[in-house]
Amino acid sequence: MTEKEIKQIIRQLKTYKLSIEDVPEEVAFDKEIIRAERKYRLRRTKNRGFGVINQNFFVEEEMFYKDSWGGMDSKSIKTVFDTLEEFYDFLEGDIYTDACYRYYDFEKDNAFIKKNKIDVEKLKERKAFITQTIDDSLLEISKDELDEFEKGEKTKAICKEWIKKFDECKCYEDFYRIATNYKNSQIGKAVDISFFFFNYIFKDVNDMDRFAVVMEYMSTGEYPTWQVIKPLCLIYDPDMVVENYNYSLGTRREISKQKHALKSYASKVKDGEIEIYTHAFFDTKTHFYCEEIHAYTQEYAGKILREYQRNFETFEEFIEYRKGDLRGCDLSKAINLEVDFSQYDMDESTKLPFTNKDKLVYTVKKEFWRGDFYVEKQWKNTNGCLIKSKNFSTPYFFDFVYYLNNDLSNADLLLCDGLKNLTSTEGINFDGALMTSTMCEKFGVKYELYELNEDVIDSFEISEKNEETAILSIKTEKNSCDVINSGMHNLMLTSNWDKNSKKVYYITDIHLMHRLKDAKCKSKTDVLYVIRNIVENIAREADGLLLIGGDVSSEFEIFKLFVKV
Repeated sequence: MTEKEIKQIIRQLKTYKLSIEDVPEEVAFDKEIIRAERKYRLRRTKNRGFGVINQNFFVEEEMFYKDSWGGMDSKSIKTVFDTLEEFYDFLEGDIYTDACYRYYDFEKDNAFIKKNKIDVEKLKERKAFITQTIDDSLLEISKDELDEFEKGEKTKAICKEWIKKFDECKCYEDFYRIATNYKNSQIGKAVDISFFFFNYIFKDVNDMDRFAVVMEYMSTGEYPTWQVIKPLCLIYDPDMVVENYNYSLGTRREISKQKHALKSYASKVKDGEIEIYTHAFFDTKTHFYCEEIHAYTQEYAGKILREYQRNFETFEEFIEYRKGDLRGCDLSKAINLEVDFSQYDMDESTKLPFTNKDKLVYTVKKEFWRGDFYVEKQWKNTNGCLIKSKNFSTPYFFDFVYYLNNDLSNADLLLCDGLKNLTSTEGINFDGALMTSTMCEKFGVKYELYELNEDVIDSFEISEKNEETAILSIKTEKNSCDVINSGMHNLMLTSNWDKNSKKVYYITDIHLMHRLKDAKCKSKTDVLYVIRNIVENIAREADGLLLIGGDVSSEFEIFKLFVKV
């Protein structure tokens, strides 16, 4: 691209005639263009530094652009570089601000550092991006939480006033007027109007006058019709809902489409094709106790959709409706709830609010998973019910170490291959960490030896002789099956592809014992490492129902471990 064209792009960026997202790819990293984007505040550089796990330099940036409505929107991006020189050039030497290079070996780039007079000591000053540690994750209710709770109480008071206004509606005209007023109110921006529709319905589901009012509103097609109309089939007689749905304001095609969709859904409800799941919780926005109903249908490829909520003003109403069952309930945010919970049914899925009377124990889970580090701190009462949890995640090892005060003991770092890049682990506690034998030896951590039972490895001899024939047989069925290099196959359950077709994946002949032998496993964690990676690869390729065939492992304990993982 010519210099003239570059200047034209810069002028268009300055006047917002060209979005930063639409800059041609071949010049997206042109120095002049990037410099202009920064100058006109379309690109804002944030954190930058070096990630020891992935062995690259990175720059986090916020990109600003005009959305379809003409307003300003933004998105976050991260650009990575293999060398310090590329990184330095991209930032035009601005490598000190909001930067962290902990665990970087500066000696590797000593010549470049000297040439550009880089202040290494200044680069070493910052130990992490974060300033808080796990010690700041306290059980006590914080001031911010109390302020947020007070805000929720005010919202609840306003919601109660609007519930009363909706309940007093005796005809469609009154209901439509109140709904319109609510949409235009300040609270209407915070609490979705469907909240009041379902409150109005459940005030008395046997009141046919209320049903008629709601159905007349549904026939207008106005919001929240498309959020409410199908759930009505789960509350009322589905045939009655279809019969009273008289939408007629769209095009003939649109009217037909909407009515057909409702009839189809109603048929699924009547035929028992809709499975219902519930999730109960204390709503932090409205401060009502809620039971959320989720509907599961194969029409949406296995997705669970939120259909509607039943809302209760008081805990007494809520627990009476649930008949004393708090299993699967999250009440952890109801911080002013003083109740003797021992009288109700609970299990490990129950989350209760904290009180000073509770005798609690806490646990900390530390792990590396799919490129990020995670820390979960949980407090549970003596019944095993979760009272509070604090979660932390980061893609950066230096933040992970800082947050944990250098204590990585018992952390699950098995799949963190990038640990091999650490040249210094001074001050880090790896005691009991889950790592491969290679990493344990590198960091001086004891591990349990594993001896492979080679006597059972050849027990698949007959199966292996049949594999060649089996694979040839599979390849002949080209219309129904594809063979993937990893050994993963997939089958279509219908002869012709359509939106209702389902793909089933299957895999056989994994032969774990052979894989463990090839990997030369020295420890039990080495075995787990191999199996986890195999499972990860299988899960990555299979995005539907997965069937696992025979010849997984000739040793039962290894097979059990595979199933568990």
